Amino acid sequence: MGVLETPSVRGTFVLNTFDFIREHYSPAAHTMVLQMLPVPRPSLSEARETSWTPLEDLVAYMETAKAVLAPGDPTFYRKMGFYGGSHMRALWVGIAVS
Repeated sequence: MGVLETPSVRGTFVLNTFDFIREHYSPAAHTMVLQMLPVPRPSLSEARETSWTPLEDLVAYMETAKAVLAPGDPTFYRKMGFYGGSHMRALWVGIAVS
């Protein structure tokens, strides 16, 4: 039986998400989202541009951010994605998902 690996994303995607929340809401909003995660996700605080972060941790942050900061905004994820795609961290990242 093979080893199951957790799908992961490059840290640049995590950092873009953090930057979006800080810029569109506030640095305090980012801190609040981290504190409101249903389960601690230490990998989020360890994210660097070239590091790998479990995809489920990034999704948990994004879902918590939407629930806390923009529960009625149907375009929240689209705005977040647009921000990430046009942000200065949007440099070529090679393999984005592992």
